[in-house]
Amino acid sequence: RVMHSEHRLNEINSHVHRLESDDKTNSLRREYLSLEKTCGGLQKDAASLREELEIASMDPKEAHTKFVARVNQFKSGAKGLADKADKVREEIGITRKNLEEMDSNTEEDSSEAAKYELLVKRDQDMTSFIDSFDETRSGVLQETQQVQFMVVALLEDISKGL
Repeated sequence: RVMHSEHRLNEINSHVHRLESDDKTNSLRREYLSLEKTCGGLQKDAASLREELEIASMDPKEAHTKFVARVNQFKSGAKGLADKADKVREEIGITRKNLEEMDSNTEEDSSEAAKYELLVKRDQDMTSFIDSFDETRSGVLQETQQVQFMVVALLEDISKGL
């Protein structure tokens, strides 16, 4: 019986998780969250107005003391939020600095990669030149000999005609 209950509980939980994941993209879910946030703000405003009404119904000295305490409370809350905002700004600055460093590292890496690719290409060109050098040299030497023979033959032919 306990196992059956646990199994049923697991089925219900999985069904709830499935529905929640489906609702996250749903506009009704977003509207609900927005309304819930608005409701929370309105509840804070209502509590503040109740406190102000309570202060207004007090005798002036007591109201002044309560009002000063309330102002001090707001000041400390504002100071806490300002400190938190400063910390967040500092974290943002650090994060931006880290991002710029990462970008510059990426640029350096890409320039180094381009240099490496250029060196690899030059190495391939030199290797192919060295590999084909003997064939090219022998071809050029043969052409030079043929030209020399032709020049010699032409010179002989010209000298016979003189």
